[in-house]
Amino acid sequence: SVVCLKWGTPYPPEYVNVLQRAVRDHLSYPHRFICITDTPEGLSPDVQVIPLPEIPIERPKWNTGYWPKLAVFKKGVFADNEIDLYLDVDILVDQSLDPFIDLIEREKGLRIIREWNPDIWRLLPVSMRPDRGGNGSVIGFIASEQTHLFGDFASDPYGIDGKFGIDQIYITRQAAKSRYWPDGWCASFRRSCVPHWPLNLL
Repeated sequence: SVVCLKWGTPYPPEYVNVLQRAVRDHLSYPHRFICITDTPEGLSPDVQVIPLPEIPIERPKWNTGYWPKLAVFKKGVFADNEIDLYLDVDILVDQSLDPFIDLIEREKGLRIIREWNPDIWRLLPVSMRPDRGGNGSVIGFIASEQTHLFGDFASDPYGIDGKFGIDQIYITRQAAKSRYWPDGWCASFRRSCVPHWPLNLL
């Protein structure tokens, strides 16, 4: 399955519909495209809707910790051995997604983007840059290996929010066999495509 998440109204449904079409065009494997949401209005018939489960933390913290994303790890949302690729609704897909699926099938565990460093660190090889943890825009996993991420959060949501502050740090540190996607597989528009200051002002 390829899954995205949409809650509330920050992103209109067309973001999901465009992402679904991009995945259709860039993934050769048979797949379901799923949106976990509490606002299904306007979604394409080609998008399978799963209602957003209860997120056991006050809603203002949804937009600071992004905790609703943990819904993708809730037991029963996906079949136990299913390979799942989570994509944020505001990403751009510009090449084949097959290698992402192949890597998870081959090596198991969870893959997440390595958070990009500020521009000055890009002068050094990746191995010498500070490790800032994961970026949760693209996550690959096998469902049954990671259900503890939702379960542990549900048992102590405010404790986990206080300790980790944001979902992607929690996922990076607490997932089973957490590793980064290979360098270069995912790019940041701000860090990878925009020229360095002061050229970015032009």
